[in-house]
Amino acid sequence: KVLFQPAEERGGGARVMIKSGALAGVKAIFGGHLTRHYRVGEIMVASGTITAQSDGFTIRVQGRGGHGARPHEAVDAVVVTGLLIMAIQTLVSREINPAHPSVVTIGKVEAGSAGNVIADSATLFGSIRTMEPEVRNHIIQGLQRMGKAVGDLHNASIAVEIREGYPPVINTVRETEIA
Repeated sequence: KVLFQPAEERGGGARVMIKSGALAGVKAIFGGHLTRHYRVGEIMVASGTITAQSDGFTIRVQGRGGHGARPHEAVDAVVVTGLLIMAIQTLVSREINPAHPSVVTIGKVEAGSAGNVIADSATLFGSIRTMEPEVRNHIIQGLQRMGKAVGDLHNASIAVEIREGYPPVINTVRETEIA
């Protein structure tokens, strides 16, 4: 069978294909992923884990807005978010063994409405990349732990939402030798 996966980056195309029965009777899968790191005609193949699991997350920080001239009446969601971002950066650098590849990325932050208004809320969007389930679980628990601690520290409410992504790609020795 030749399959062309729809909506790989958005929409979970592989899950839709599996649910529709496209893999019925299939005993092995050989997939290709395009990348600019190789010349035309070259392929890279290796056995074992070759790509990380990719999960998404959203963190919502709820403070109490106010006027910039009266910060003592507010809980600044931007300040809370800044501290949380710095704390999250230590999850991998100080809590995960460097021999276990993992990455936590905060790629987008939304907050505020004007330069002289203390923001009442902020939202962070990010991703987690891990090769091993234990490391993934530690990072997810760490995000939740840090969210609670930073929220408690600054009298803010912080909610962490994890969106489970695709599991890692693990190539078997037999199929790798065939490829």
